[in-house]
Amino acid sequence: MEKTEWNKIIQQKGGTFLQSLEWGKLQEHLGRTVHLIPEPRTLLISMPLPFGFVYDYAPHGPSGVHLNGELLHELAEHTRATRTLFLRVEPRVDDTTEARGALAHAGFRKVSD
Repeated sequence: MEKTEWNKIIQQKGGTFLQSLEWGKLQEHLGRTVHLIPEPRTLLISMPLPFGFVYDYAPHGPSGVHLNGELLHELAEHTRATRTLFLRVEPRVDDTTEARGALAHAGFRKVSD
């Protein structure tokens, strides 16, 4: 995908630089694998763990989506397909009962910062 197209859509959806292609390139330079998920528009970073394991991390993502179980389920399916241990998301949404419910319905749970 073209850099300007990805970044423009991220910006339109209220995303931050942590979902930009430039951030992804920096992560790749640090030796991490980056995945661009078209819907919901999300940059996932495979973060290394001991013993060769990884987890997927979406800083400030997914970008600009109304949280619902179906979209979050798609992200979780990507993680299962790539055989990572878990998926960490940090959606930039208000902490509401609806948002917490959508995350819980998709199998996510809150962890400490």
